[in-house]
Amino acid sequence: MSLVTALPVIIDAVVKAIPKIINGIITAVIGAIPLIIDAGVKLLIALIQNLPLIITTVVKAIPQIVGSLVNAIVGNIDKIILAGVQLLVALIANLPAIIAAVVKAVPQIIAGLVSAFTGYIGQMAQVGGNLIKGLWQGISDAGAWLWNKISGFFGGIVDRIKDFFGIHSPSTLFAGLGKNMGEGIGVGFEDAMSAVSLDMQNAIPTRFDVSTGGVSGQDGAVSSTNITQNISVVTPKALSEKELAREFKNLSRKLALEY
Repeated sequence: MSLVTALPVIIDAVVKAIPKIINGIITAVIGAIPLIIDAGVKLLIALIQNLPLIITTVVKAIPQIVGSLVNAIVGNIDKIILAGVQLLVALIANLPAIIAAVVKAVPQIIAGLVSAFTGYIGQMAQVGGNLIKGLWQGISDAGAWLWNKISGFFGGIVDRIKDFFGIHSPSTLFAGLGKNMGEGIGVGFEDAMSAVSLDMQNAIPTRFDVSTGGVSGQDGAVSSTNITQNISVVTPKALSEKELAREFKNLSRKLALEY
């Protein structure tokens, strides 16, 4: 009762003494800073020096710590399961309230997201532009690299084909092929013309009707003779005027020799 009665006086005295107390604490702390620093350094040095012993002691105590933890968990596993069941039941029971609170908070969440994205649209646009520019620069650099690779690839293939066929400039292989092709065309043309000539010869009649005019003179010489000859030419293909003229010329020579 005396303490309770004297409490206002005690509080008043304490309040009056607080500035002196704070000043005394500050003065003591400031005065003791060197000692505190020295004590901290000594404590740190002692910890470092005793670190191997501390680690060894902790390692030795690990089995006891793990065993205690396991025993505590196993000994209280029924309580842990019961607590989990109670937590799940409480969550289910309060699920409507939780969903209602989440639904109420959705507008605020969306508004916060929209505000955040809106505030950074300019930066996102700049980042997107830099990304596209970087991609285009990378594609351009890769294009030059790819062109070099493709040109080198096809150049190597062309060189290998030339080496395989013995092609030089001009190509000796295809020069020979061209020569053989020209000679083959000539042989084929000669064979075809021989067949045309043979057909023309077979088409020409070998018997002719000869009409003789009047005969006069002591020696009985024939004064005039007229010969009419019809020639039909059959060819497997159309011939030009020069080819026909050449064929008729050859036939005329053969007829002159035969008759």
